[in-house]
Amino acid sequence: MALSLFRKLLHPIHFGRAASEFAKGNYLRASELFEKSLGSDPDDDNVEYTYACIGRCHAALGDYEKAFVYLDKAYEIYRNKELNFANDYERSEYLKFMSAYKETLQKVGKPDRTRTPES
Repeated sequence: MALSLFRKLLHPIHFGRAASEFAKGNYLRASELFEKSLGSDPDDDNVEYTYACIGRCHAALGDYEKAFVYLDKAYEIYRNKELNFANDYERSEYLKFMSAYKETLQKVGKPDRTRTPES
């Protein structure tokens, strides 16, 4: 029980550090930290966002096959959720994800099966 709580507390730390590295353009380090945040909170309600971030890191590094794996996981979760954005930032991040996903689909030769979010 204490370990589970400790791991939940680590999630925002890893995620915050990862986001900082991503913003600096340190995509490899960011992807490593996003991966750590994935393992730190198995009950994360927004795991699709973490997958999307990892995918965007790999796309920025030019590894579109790996980017596709993570972006597709994120897309599958997003696709099965009702898209209610709490604020403009969440909507903006979703649109960045969709843009990266569509670009990656082209790069790896997969058909575009995405849907446009309702306003």
